[in-house]
Amino acid sequence: MSFIKQIKLLIRNVKFIVYFLFLIGNVTCSCKTSVYIQPTVSTEKPKPRIPGELYPRMIIMYMDRTIWPFWFELDVTRPIKNKNGIVLDDGFQPLKPFQQIPGLLDSLHKQGYKLAFINQSPDNASMENLLEWFNFNKYLTHKMTMSAPKKELVRIISQKYKIDFGDMLYLDSEYDEIPDIAELNVVCIQTGDKGVMMEDVQKGLHIFSTAAPDYG
Repeated sequence: MSFIKQIKLLIRNVKFIVYFLFLIGNVTCSCKTSVYIQPTVSTEKPKPRIPGELYPRMIIMYMDRTIWPFWFELDVTRPIKNKNGIVLDDGFQPLKPFQQIPGLLDSLHKQGYKLAFINQSPDNASMENLLEWFNFNKYLTHKMTMSAPKKELVRIISQKYKIDFGDMLYLDSEYDEIPDIAELNVVCIQTGDKGVMMEDVQKGLHIFSTAAPDYG
């Protein structure tokens, strides 16, 4: 057996041992730091809607590094699987959303906001599985994964639901394509490295009802 194959076999055995310890002892693995970020949970809830104020007709969130702490195409080894409620990739890495996301989505959904998730991964089946296993589908009006600029994904949502760009709020941890989306007259908020927080949503709602943000 070649030296490289021996190293690969050793790494796979180590991953299996870590996975086994995770199951029996609830050990938090740190093999991929980005997968295990545990942000502070925000207990703040969205303020009740006030009659006469402006609100977005659709809140769009990018999935990678905004809903969950990993880049799906770069960090996740496929196929992914669900083992008794624990979502794993093929390298036995547990996959989880940011800790605050379920509560945040539930709060926004109860307030009557329409929510959409987008991603640029071409692996629609795996992304659908993640959303199902994380129990997020019940909150979503729309979900879309496609190898296209984020601006085009937002444009598709606008056309499908007949929602003006000015009636949308977009949240993403990455700045690179935010100016392109802002050119459509969409209110955009860049989130921090702990994913979208309720504070980010509140900031977006405030900007939405007052003035356009400065992206200069």
